[in-house]
Amino acid sequence: ELAIYARDLGKPGLRDRIEAVRKQKLMELADIIGDLNSLWPKDREMARKEIEFVENPKTAEWIAGEFAKAASTVRIVDGSYLEKAILSIDGVVVVESSHGILTDKYYGFHPYTSRLRTVPQGTFDLLANCHYDGEIIKLGVTRGYQIRHGACPMVTEDAAMSDRLLPGSHKDNNRYQGDVRIGPLDLVALRYSIAVCGGPESFDGLAVTWFDQVMLDREWRVCDSYRGAKDGRFYSSSGEIIVSRCVGERQLQRQGLLSESLFKCKPVITSHAFAKDGGRDKAVDLCTGLLREKLGVPVKMMSFGQTEDDKVCL
Repeated sequence: ELAIYARDLGKPGLRDRIEAVRKQKLMELADIIGDLNSLWPKDREMARKEIEFVENPKTAEWIAGEFAKAASTVRIVDGSYLEKAILSIDGVVVVESSHGILTDKYYGFHPYTSRLRTVPQGTFDLLANCHYDGEIIKLGVTRGYQIRHGACPMVTEDAAMSDRLLPGSHKDNNRYQGDVRIGPLDLVALRYSIAVCGGPESFDGLAVTWFDQVMLDREWRVCDSYRGAKDGRFYSSSGEIIVSRCVGERQLQRQGLLSESLFKCKPVITSHAFAKDGGRDKAVDLCTGLLREKLGVPVKMMSFGQTEDDKVCL
C-alpha cells in the first residue's frame, strides 16, 4: 500500500506516503544503521551520507517536490495511450529489453539475476492487450564475444581477453555491479537463451555487435560445448542446458543448483583466425555461416563500429 505509481505524481497526499516510506526504510535499515563498522571500510562514508539523507525529516518534502517537477514536465496517460496514439500511426516502434535473457528472474542463473522477467513474452502480451495485429520482427542481439557485468557462472570467461577487447566498451568497476568479464562467444549459453524464448523459430534473425573488436583481435574464438556438463538434471545427452519452464521458489532452487554446476564446467574453444588483409566481407561470411549452423537463426545485421555506416544489414 506504500507503493508509489506514476499516477500518484503530483496528487495530494503524496508527501505523506513518501514520509511513510521513509519511516519504513528506517525500520528496515535499523540493524545496518546501528552497526556501520561492520560494513567494508570503503563503504562506510557512502553509507553515512545515505543514512543522513533518509533520517532527515525534510527528505520527504524534497522528494515530493522533485516528483511534482517530473509530473509538470510530462503527460501521464492511461493504458489505452499506446494503442490509440502510438500503434495506430505509421512507423516503426522498437522495443528493447533492459536486461539479457540470462538475467531473467526464473530462467537466469540464480541468484545472479534481475528481479525482472527479461523474456520477450511481456512485450507480446502488451501488444495483444493493445489489439495490435501488425507485423512484428523479432531479433536476438549478442556481441561477437561473451560479456558479463558482475558475478555469475560464465563458462568462457578469459581474463586475458579483457586487455585486448575492453578498451572503449567497459564500465568502471564498482561495489554493486562488480567486474566486467569477457570471453569467447558462448554458443551453448546462446542456444539456451534462444530455447528459453521459444526456439530458433521464434526469431526472425540475429544482430551481432562489436565485431570490429573481434577483428582487431585477429581471431574469433567461440565455445560450442562444455566439459563437465554431465548432470542429467541440467544437461541433455548432447551437453545442452535444459530449459525448465517453471516459476516460483522451486524453480529458483533448481536454477541455483544449475549455477553451481556451471561454475564447474570448462569451455571447449574453437578459434577462427582473420588474415591481416581480411576484410569485412570475409568476417560476415564466417559469422553468418557459423551462427546459422550452430544456432539455427540467420544473422540479419552485423556491427563493425559506432555509426550507421559501420552496420551491415543482410
